[in-house]
Amino acid sequence: VSALAAPSIDYPLETFTIGFEGRSQPLLDERQYARDLAGRHGFLYRQHTVHPDFESIANDVLDAFDEPFADDSVIPSYYVSQLAAESVKVVLSGLGGDELFGGYQRYIGYDLSLRYQALPAAVHRRLIDPLIRRLPEPRSGGDRIDHLKRFSASALLPSAQRYAGYVTAIGVDERKALYGSDLAGRIDFSATEALMTDHFSRCDSDDEMDRVFYTDFKTYLPEDILALSDRISMWHSLEVRVPLVDHQLVELAATMPSAFKIKSGQGKVLLKRLAEKYLPRPMIYHRKQGFEAPMGAWLRNELHDYARQTFSAHESPGALVNGRFLQDKLKEHKQGVRKNNKLLFSAIMLLLWSERFQWSL
Repeated sequence: VSALAAPSIDYPLETFTIGFEGRSQPLLDERQYARDLAGRHGFLYRQHTVHPDFESIANDVLDAFDEPFADDSVIPSYYVSQLAAESVKVVLSGLGGDELFGGYQRYIGYDLSLRYQALPAAVHRRLIDPLIRRLPEPRSGGDRIDHLKRFSASALLPSAQRYAGYVTAIGVDERKALYGSDLAGRIDFSATEALMTDHFSRCDSDDEMDRVFYTDFKTYLPEDILALSDRISMWHSLEVRVPLVDHQLVELAATMPSAFKIKSGQGKVLLKRLAEKYLPRPMIYHRKQGFEAPMGAWLRNELHDYARQTFSAHESPGALVNGRFLQDKLKEHKQGVRKNNKLLFSAIMLLLWSERFQWSL
């Protein structure tokens, strides 16, 4: 987006990015790529380093949304919006490229699952799945093992439920154990899953991958990343424009065969080919990095005590969530048994929101 935008103006484009501190490997740090791109195209470049201190911005985040919002991408989004708002009023973002052109690892996983199902179910249940479940999570906080475990846990499910499993942190039984008993009794857990599976089944396409993209276009894109970028940027009085979600480009991408997007275990096939005209190949073909906080590593280290104290304050029988269940999940995460950062951060946000707005059953 920035490389295409630069020739349209007669002054240097201002660019902004985020890096992270803390005891984690630089899995999500894209500053070197951003600096290289700025030098290549003559951009003005600014960066901000985010420290593992979520508590300092938690109230701002809660007030910006007025509802529980569980995506830890809100942390880098908060700081990059704050940084940009010091210099400009309107920015361009590359949001939507993954959904349009097949950039997420879960898309590659689902594509692989279509062939994986040719294996005998007994081989999966008795051999492959037990081995995968025993794999320890990496100390770096990377997602690869977690993605593999989600793939395995949902591998034999029907299509719609399989994809829902790829984007779900925990299964139904654990979801029932997560909430306090009073709240759990009021939740229709099948209805919450149907929010995903109904869209998947409703898509009028014979291409399984089209159903996956359609589901995210109806759920994840508008309800998560676009909502996030809009609300957190406006908190800083910043306007975000998302050219990759222009309706004409979206409509064009929807007509493309999925092989233009996912092929031979690679995502964004067409978009990467196009990008070769503007960007160096190492920048295009390096491993996937998301614009999110290194929450997996932080919850094992700097934010571990903060999470433990948050959960311990909610262990009464009438609590919204089961604090003891969450303490167990935090322990699993700390020990590398299972990567639970999505679940744990979601619970933290729910509890902080309930406290700030004095919400109760």
